[in-house]
Amino acid sequence: DMYETFTADLESATQAEATANTNFEAFIATKTEELHSMEKSKAEKEAEKAESEQRLADTQALYDDTEEQKKADINFFDVTKDACTAKHDAWEVRSSLREEEVAGITKALEIFTSDAARELFASSIKAGKETGMDSRDTGRDIAPAFLQLGSPVAKAYAALKESASASHSVRLAMLASKVRSAKVGHFDEVLASIEKMIQMLTEENDADIAKRDQCKDEYQKIESTAKDLNWKIEKNEA
Repeated sequence: DMYETFTADLESATQAEATANTNFEAFIATKTEELHSMEKSKAEKEAEKAESEQRLADTQALYDDTEEQKKADINFFDVTKDACTAKHDAWEVRSSLREEEVAGITKALEIFTSDAARELFASSIKAGKETGMDSRDTGRDIAPAFLQLGSPVAKAYAALKESASASHSVRLAMLASKVRSAKVGHFDEVLASIEKMIQMLTEENDADIAKRDQCKDEYQKIESTAKDLNWKIEKNEA
């Protein structure tokens, strides 16, 4: 009986030990699998962390570069704005002086093409004597008729001189002098000079307008760039 009892107890203990070993091995296998899963998850998280840190570093670098670019663009914008403002002020002055020149030339041209001027020229010019300043028939100098106060030539000269003084225009003063010294029958040359100067003033005005428009375009482009940089900086800060 004792032997049987001992044998039964041994078998029971052996069975219990085997069951415990099986359970332990299953437990170890489960925990090992969990460890591997956690290690894999840790590696993934570390990789994500490294990637996030790299993105943060790249974003910070982009922010710093954008900030520096913004400062440079603002400085360029301010310089360009000052230059454009100065050019605009100079354009306003030139435009005003040019208008004064055009007004004087237009007035002189109107005087030269008036009926009174045509009558004076017609009565003062005779065939074969277009270049003279005196009449051989009378022996009288006919220049005073052209230059006397109230004559078309005197009025044109006065208009040009007045505009030359107002606009500080040397070329207009030279034109006035040319009008005053022009000989009878040679006013076609004066009119040609007037038309040439009108053309010159028109071209100068067109060139100034083109330069003004170019300056406006540059101003708008720089302003747009500054707004874009501000948006990028605000986006990065957010």
